[in-house]
Amino acid sequence: MKLDVEFGDLAQVSGVFQTMSGRSMDEVTRYLADPYCVEQQFEKLENVKLTWFEGTPSELIFLKLILAHSPVLSRVIVLPSNELNEGEILNFYEQLTMSLSVSPRVQLTLAQYDPVV
Repeated sequence: MKLDVEFGDLAQVSGVFQTMSGRSMDEVTRYLADPYCVEQQFEKLENVKLTWFEGTPSELIFLKLILAHSPVLSRVIVLPSNELNEGEILNFYEQLTMSLSVSPRVQLTLAQYDPVV
């Protein structure tokens, strides 16, 4: 099973983060930060591709939830937003690798976002 989330697609992201009963982004982030907000394992999720990733707290929490609840996850591809500078990309790359240390079986690929692909 594969999960693709394009953080640059506002309709898709708002469906995940902002339209939860009209709650604010802070409320959604607090909800996602609760380790009990996900009650079920993603038992068949093997690959995750995140595009237009900016490393926001809610995006990082979302990714950590996926890592924590995906026992067969083997690959995460992160395509950062073109609006990020190199320092910002390196900062959230460090955060991602710290998250992945809990899941050493997961291969992390960080690549430049190309909307043509």
